Amino acid sequence: MFGNSNRVFHWVGLGVFAILTAVFLPQDEQQEPGAAPTDNALLRSLFEADQGDRKNGTMDMDTVKRDATRREQVMGELRGGRLRTASDHYHAAMVFQHGESADEIRLAFSLAWIAAQMEPENDERSMWLSAAAWDRILLREKMPQWYGTQYVSDGSSPEMKLYQVDESAVTDEERKRFHVPVLEEARKRVDLINQTFGKKPDR
Repeated sequence: MFGNSNRVFHWVGLGVFAILTAVFLPQDEQQEPGAAPTDNALLRSLFEADQGDRKNGTMDMDTVKRDATRREQVMGELRGGRLRTASDHYHAAMVFQHGESADEIRLAFSLAWIAAQMEPENDERSMWLSAAAWDRILLREKMPQWYGTQYVSDGSSPEMKLYQVDESAVTDEERKRFHVPVLEEARKRVDLINQTFGKKPDR
């Protein structure tokens, strides 16, 4: 369908990195040579608010509105060239992971992939989010997911189930590389997810 996932991730990641650098990083906003970048405090706080809204696994219209406001704030930081560190990109990616459109999820994937490349020695969370965002893009496009990170309800019951997986797309070894459960474990997690999150998980 899309070919080898390594090539897909590599191509998309490098291409988007170049675009983001050219479009969103004005010359007068660049770091001084040799200066160590620091994490963006606003992005961290937006990330923490995003996660706080999801502690009990429920969603309501107020949360949806707060999500939209957070995405607007993150986009402002992106346009201003104020994403400097791997953590900045990861925090921004998680906010967009909870977007309403496929394009917003694509941005989440791109930002998470950039974060993983910026800090490969500590990339577990960003690699996981890259895989989860990729799966969510496929879900939004009504295509089978690759990694098995997405759980859905069929509407007839509040209980969640593992969204359809294209088992030919990636191997369990590839899932391990992206720090997501192997497929058998992903299937076994359904009961735990339903019990833990009151049958309404977000992540």
